[in-house]
Amino acid sequence: TTCTGTSNGDYYDFFGATGTGFAASFVGVDVARPFLGNLNAPASSVGIFAGDACNLFGVTGATAATTPVSCGGTMPDNTLLSMTALGQTCVNFPSANCNVVQITKNDVRYIVNAGEAQSIFGTPFGTARRNLSQDAITNIANLSVLKKFKITERTSFEFRTTLLNAFNHPNFQTVDPFIEDAGLRAQGTGFGDPTLTNSVPFGYASANTRIIYFGGTIRF
Repeated sequence: TTCTGTSNGDYYDFFGATGTGFAASFVGVDVARPFLGNLNAPASSVGIFAGDACNLFGVTGATAATTPVSCGGTMPDNTLLSMTALGQTCVNFPSANCNVVQITKNDVRYIVNAGEAQSIFGTPFGTARRNLSQDAITNIANLSVLKKFKITERTSFEFRTTLLNAFNHPNFQTVDPFIEDAGLRAQGTGFGDPTLTNSVPFGYASANTRIIYFGGTIRF
């Protein structure tokens, strides 16, 4: 995990004295809140300090000049990098050259909570409060149209068309909450990017958008 794997101590009781700490017992993943960058930056923009990028993901950069010190390079460990750019290029592809982009705190909304970040901010507890970001809006219109035809005095035929999500508006299931996934583009990943989850009509599990039903009824 990110925070517990690089911190100077087990501040979040991940492991606990018996190896079954609070966080591990409930979710089994890192639950540390990130540090806050700039609230006006895009919700999916994430930064990470060079020392943490090296320790967590083995980021070495494309050249020696862009390699964190702890990975044998010349870049100071407290240099802030774009986690989004790293996720797009090398987090899942360790043999590829990493797109090491230096940024400032104002360029990102969140900063990964790991050992180097904790030493810089002077606390192991992230400064980002709850509910700083929101998921995509839900926008669904359902429509039903019917027409009844008289056949005989006692017989009729009714034709009905029903449209679920009539305007085919994308409504995404959820959002990736793991900040370390920033920049990833595979379906179901990509921190804070709801466009990478399947679009479904409310109440339907299949990955459809607009659904149209046709039906007819004969009454006699």
